[in-house]
Amino acid sequence: MNIAGLIPQFIRFAGIGFLNTAVDYAVFNIIASYLNVYRGQGVGYITAVSFTVAVLHSYFWNKHWAFGQENSGGVWKSAGQFVAAAVLGAGIVALILFGSGQKYAPLYYFFMLALLIVGEILLWKFFHLMSNPLGGKSGSEMALFIFVSFIGIGINFAIVSAGTAKIDPLFGLNQELWTNLIKVGATCIALIWNFIGYKVFVFKR
Repeated sequence: MNIAGLIPQFIRFAGIGFLNTAVDYAVFNIIASYLNVYRGQGVGYITAVSFTVAVLHSYFWNKHWAFGQENSGGVWKSAGQFVAAAVLGAGIVALILFGSGQKYAPLYYFFMLALLIVGEILLWKFFHLMSNPLGGKSGSEMALFIFVSFIGIGINFAIVSAGTAKIDPLFGLNQELWTNLIKVGATCIALIWNFIGYKVFVFKR
């Protein structure tokens, strides 16, 4: 395994993680705020839907950026791109967490999602990603991607369902914000699995 190439890949994957988390949180809060569901198995189903949307979104970023630019520009170029992606993703997530603390309506989260989409389009063009496609058979590649991702979805579902059902909000937080914070931990664990699975089984070179 090329360790020198692995480091830039992981940096780019981490940047995608911020964008995925923003997509996940936006979709989750649109549905959860509309249905007013923030605890137990119901919230697990909602997070499974939102995480699935984020995973499908991540396929194109992983294909054309994280695993499609091996040794392209090295660590420093990847680090600069990471900062841009992280600022966009983290900024949207912060606004979503603020909104959940204020119990904002679904329209607020729709606006956050629209803002994220515009930002991602700009990043895609700025990174010149379409000029760096990853070769391979897209059909089998997508099937493996979905298989690995569904395991990640299962991890996410289990942690969020159990965490919101078994642990009451701490530190004076409301249920909406507490649920979103549990999703932070669940998302991090699921993304670690996804990186290993994508690298070993899907986007291997």
